Amino acid sequence: MQWRARRRFWEGTWARLDLAAAAAKARRRGEAARLVDEARLVLAPKTISAHIAHILAKLGAARRAEIAAWCATIRPQR
Repeated sequence: MQWRARRRFWEGTWARLDLAAAAAKARRRGEAARLVDEARLVLAPKTISAHIAHILAKLGAARRAEIAAWCATIRPQR
């Protein structure tokens, strides 16, 4: 499907990651690596800075280390 043409590239990315997980479980490591490589997103430094600023504000934190400490205290969802 043409995810980028529909401006919904993230759906294609998630689909590739799901396929990569299935390939890894089936021990098809080469295929899994290729799919993960295709799913990589390029994020601009300015975008990352904006996200970090928003996270800091929401947590009431002053440093990135505080974000990391908070992340270490939460349970991963399954």
